[in-house]
Amino acid sequence: MAKLVKVDPTQFAKSGRLGAALRRRCRSEGAEPSAEGQVDRVIGSALRRHETAFAQQIVGRLGSEVCAALRALLESEGVLAEVKADPGPLGLDTLMSEIAKLTTLPALKLPQDVFADISARLVAAWRSRAARMFPSDFTACDEPVRYTLLAALCWVRQAEITDELWTSTSPRKP
Repeated sequence: MAKLVKVDPTQFAKSGRLGAALRRRCRSEGAEPSAEGQVDRVIGSALRRHETAFAQQIVGRLGSEVCAALRALLESEGVLAEVKADPGPLGLDTLMSEIAKLTTLPALKLPQDVFADISARLVAAWRSRAARMFPSDFTACDEPVRYTLLAALCWVRQAEITDELWTSTSPRKP
């Protein structure tokens, strides 16, 4: 975002606000700062362009085969809801349910490095967004955004489920 507004990333991180960063940039360039509504539109446009570029980058890494598997996951009744569901109380049924999820997720064949150079916070934000969505919400998104949301959700859930299983089945030290 700092690049889009042409602000030093360290200043941007300190300010934490796109509007303030954009106004500072305008003042430093000797330009008249835009009205509040215009600033919001510029920021909204920049965010949409960033989202589109990011989603296209991730879809390029996923490839058509993985995108087809993500589409099938979305079209499979109840499977996405199961993947999104948190485990219940520790027990045999919960353990078996989590193991079943671990057969579904690796079958998608997400590349190990799909989010390798991406900030963990950004991936977590996409995962969080996807976790709150219904299947109809996904279909309302553009394809690159849809597949990026699903990939982030599945990639993070696979790690979470593996960690949960490891924690719940490893011996406890006294």
